[in-house]
Amino acid sequence: VAVAVVAAAAVWRGAAAETMILLGIALSFFFQALLSLMQYGATLEALQQIVFWTLGSMQRATWLADGIIGALLAAAVPFVVFNAWRLTALRLG
Repeated sequence: VAVAVVAAAAVWRGAAAETMILLGIALSFFFQALLSLMQYGATLEALQQIVFWTLGSMQRATWLADGIIGALLAAAVPFVVFNAWRLTALRLG
């Protein structure tokens, strides 16, 4: 939803890069406020499930999945480090 709102602002309103970044930050705060409101009104059982979902779980992690993630990170980190300046949000236009 957040990506769709930012993309719509960029396409329909012709928003600049700075505007899209600020809109993304504002949406992040908005969704965090909604989550806090849900936690405030939740029952004890629902609150436990919300916190568990928010923090994640390592129950279903396997060594194969860890190896795949490690390989992808090993391939991506050198590219990102080498192209860090070209990949900044403000330079992407």
